[in-house]
Amino acid sequence: MRSTVVGVVGGSGAGKTTLVRGLVDRLGSDASVLWFDEYYHDLVHLDPAERAVVNFDHPDSLDVDLLVAH
Repeated sequence: MRSTVVGVVGGSGAGKTTLVRGLVDRLGSDASVLWFDEYYHDLVHLDPAERAVVNFDHPDSLDVDLLVAH
């Protein structure tokens, strides 16, 4: 079986979720979604002031190795 992988990227509030939900509506059960939001680095070790300045739009804020492992 051949699969097609589509990546949707953009800054916060750019409409990524809206676009993906529209694609899923059209593709139905043939679509699977992997939400990258589940792969942010754990910041529990940082104090609140440090967490407040984290740039969640920067690629380094995501744990790509964990995503690949899954």
